[in-house]
Amino acid sequence: MAQNIGFPDCTKSSSALCIFALLTEPCAILGVADLFATLRYMKNEVNIPGMEELLTIKDVAELLKVSQVTVRRLQQGRHLPFFKVGGSVRFAKTDILEYLKKGRVEAIS
Repeated sequence: MAQNIGFPDCTKSSSALCIFALLTEPCAILGVADLFATLRYMKNEVNIPGMEELLTIKDVAELLKVSQVTVRRLQQGRHLPFFKVGGSVRFAKTDILEYLKKGRVEAIS
């Protein structure tokens, strides 16, 4: 197994530090097993909301049963959280479902 030279122990360091180290340190200093163990730990500890499923504008329009123009207006008005992926816009499915929950109006009776 390769010696872990200067690489932070991700079980004791902040997730941001671990991500930075993975992106900047050459992978040669890590054994393959160490690298996969670190990535598995980070997957469990670095929780990016909605990363389990990203939706396009068309997907969101179909889910909400509205037009794509309406989704773009909601996105541009910052009513829906979104990610920029290159030049494209993506939405986390959990964010869209949360938006629906917030807009729910309860019955009076």
